[in-house]
Parts: sequence; C-alpha cells; structure tokens
Amino acid sequence: MPEPLKTRSENAVDLPHGYRMTELGPLPKEWQKVKLDQIIQSKKGRKPPVSVKTPFDGSEPYLTAEYFRSGIPNKFVPKEFLNAVELCKEDDIVLIWDGSKAGQVFTGLSGVLASTMVKLELRGNEKVEKSFIYWYLLTQFNTLNSQTTGSTIPHVNKNLFKNLIVPLPPLPEQRAIAHVLRTVQESKEATEKVISALQELKKSLMRHLFTYGPVAIEKRSSIHLQETEIGVVPAHWQMAELGDVIKLIRGISWSKKDQSANGIPVIAIPNIGKGRVSFNVRYKINKKVSSDKRLQESDILLVGSSGSPANVGRSAIVKDIPFKEATFASFLIKAVPSNRTYNLFVYYLLDGYIINYIQNSKRAADGKYNLQINALKKALVPLPPLPEQRQIAEILQAVDRKIEAEENRKAALEELFKSLLHELMTAKRRLPKEFIAQFADKPGEKSENEA
Repeated sequence: MPEPLKTRSENAVDLPHGYRMTELGPLPKEWQKVKLDQIIQSKKGRKPPVSVKTPFDGSEPYLTAEYFRSGIPNKFVPKEFLNAVELCKEDDIVLIWDGSKAGQVFTGLSGVLASTMVKLELRGNEKVEKSFIYWYLLTQFNTLNSQTTGSTIPHVNKNLFKNLIVPLPPLPEQRAIAHVLRTVQESKEATEKVISALQELKKSLMRHLFTYGPVAIEKRSSIHLQETEIGVVPAHWQMAELGDVIKLIRGISWSKKDQSANGIPVIAIPNIGKGRVSFNVRYKINKKVSSDKRLQESDILLVGSSGSPANVGRSAIVKDIPFKEATFASFLIKAVPSNRTYNLFVYYLLDGYIINYIQNSKRAADGKYNLQINALKKALVPLPPLPEQRQIAEILQAVDRKIEAEENRKAALEELFKSLLHELMTAKRRLPKEFIAQFADKPGEKSENEA
C-alpha cells in the first residue's frame, strides 16, 4: 500500500492550508506518495518471428514508436505467430525502453508490442487509475531519458524507473485529473486534423486555380484551355520565364570580423517559416549593404541553399520590418515582383507551384543543396492577368489565414496542456471539489482496476 506522506519541517516554508511538505514538494495532506514499482509491473516486447508489410486476415500491427507517432502501421504480424509475442490493448501504457527516445510513453493503440518497448500493467487492486499513471509518466521523460544506461544503445535505468515517486491523489481526483488532461489533448488532436484537412484543401485549390483560374469548380468546363510545357492552363494566360517577370537576388556574405552588436540585422534560414519572416535575428553585421540586398516591405525570401533538400524553395513574405534597415544571408534569395506580377501571387507561385516543377537543387561539396538561380530564372511560369493574380492570391490567402488561426489554437492548447500537466500533477492547481465528486464510484460500482 502507498506510504503516508512524510513531513519535513513544515515551518520552513509557508504551506497552503491543508498541505504538508514532502520530498516532492508541498502536497495535499490527503495525497499519498508511492514508488512506481509498487503499483505497476512491466512486460518487455519480443521481436516477432515473422513480420510482413501487408495486413492479412487476423494479423496485428507491430507497435513501433513510428506507428504511435504517425498513426500509420507499416509492419504486421500474421495471426499464426501471435502466440510468440506480447500483445497490447488500446488502453495499455507503452514505454520506450531502448533507444534514443528511451522513456517516451504512449497509449491508444492495440497490436504487437515492439521489442524495444515495455507494457506497463497495474499490480493488484490498488486504488490507482491507469490513465493517471500515463499522464504522470509524461512528466518523467526528461528524467528517464537523461539518465539512461548502456554504452552503445541507451536503456531506461531500471532502478531509477522502479523508484520514481508518484504523487497519488484519492482515486476520484486521479480520474478527474486524467479526464481534464485527456479533454485538452483530444482538443489539440482535433485541431491537428482540421489543420491537416485545410492543408489538403489548399493543395487541391492550388491545382484547380493554376489549371482553370479563379472560377468555381462547376464552371471549369466553360474555361478554354491550352497545352503548355508545364501542363494545361487557361488559353488567355500568358507564359513567361520566371526571370523576365521576377527579379531574383542572392543575399549577402560576411565573415566573423563583420559581425557587430550595433550592425545591420541579417535574416537567415531559421527566420523563414510558415510564410512569414521572423525578425528574431541572431546576426548583425557592420558592413556596407547595397540597396538591392536591403529588405523592403512585401519582398519575398526564398531558401536557396540548405543542408536539407526539403528546405530548399521554402518561402516567406517580408512584413512589418521592426528595423530601420535589414539585409539577408547568402543562403536566401530575394524575389522582387515586377509590374507584371502581384507580390502575393508570386509568393504562391514560388511556394506551392514552381518548386513542384523545378528539381534543380544540387548537393555541393559542403553537403548543402543549392537551388540554381540561372535554372530558376529560365523556368516557365503561367502569367494570368493582374486581376486574376489578385483573385488567386486572395483565395489562397483566406485558406492560409484559417490555417494560421488553427495553428495558433493548437499552440495555445499545447501551452495549456503543458501548464495543466505540471500544475495538476504537483497539486499547484486543484480541481473544484464539485467537479471531482463526479468521478467518485457510484454505490455498488467497482473501479476500473477492481472490475
């Protein structure tokens, strides 16, 4: 059974009413503390004799960390080999025991437990809510991951794991805490699905808009089309080389001696993300900068060189420059629209259209992938009339604004979850007694762990 809380000198600090000091800090008097090994036992996964990439009738998915993170299984164990492995249910707690992410915890999937993981089960009939233990273990990742054992492959430190001290509220409060955390987590997951759906909508819209123009889907059959080297576009659109309608300028190079705390801020690759430029700059240089390498409002910055090919071509619009002047690094390319192009249309042209057709990033001797400006300038692009460029940009911008709003909501939910996880688990925040009472056992009803 859990030990009663032991006190230190309660006069050493001002404790909230009803709290006492423990080795975990101030906790309510009715909370207990217990070693993790007293309430759970672990079972290690086993490598299946056979695994396949395609599911068969009766097969079970192999529960790898990748599957838990993505929700997409890529290995399955045929049913005739299931008696040789460890199986998990959806409500089981699974913890990575071996590898760089040792200590990471998951739940919510059923299947065959991977050999690098352990399944955690409750011991006996303790008054413990299984899901509460899952949320508690989320708070222990840094502790477990930073103190692994093993010289080649890291493993969870068994003694450390067994001796983790769990702050244990009464069962109804455990259930209430688990419910609140689960509700916030489900809201975040729902928001992620909305973001994913909006991103797919944007891709679909871009295909439609760059094929038929800014017309309703049901009216696309009325649009006269022309075949071009890059596909079908409306017949009244022009085709042009990108370099004829957009000026492309590579950024500035500098050496360490040019750096100065009082110099001109330099925008670099880490400042380019999600369509916007961050002005949280790392570098400032004391060097003469030509006018074409200074940033102006509505300029578009394009990643021209990166150690990751996925980054090459990523773009963002310069808005609300907080500095008197600023420049950009040589790994970036500035795209300046001409009087034939609308700047926001150029952004979408570069961000989601032209990069799909240009595969000119080449790996250099230093390991970086570089977009070739000369090749980019010669790329053929569709050029709608300016009013249609504006319409296309406004349609896509409306979707981007919705995506941004949902991403802000997701970020707020993530911050709320982190705050609640810490504060509820340490009793820095208590749930209302009336709310907790809803999770008490009804007369004659057994708890989840006694059933």
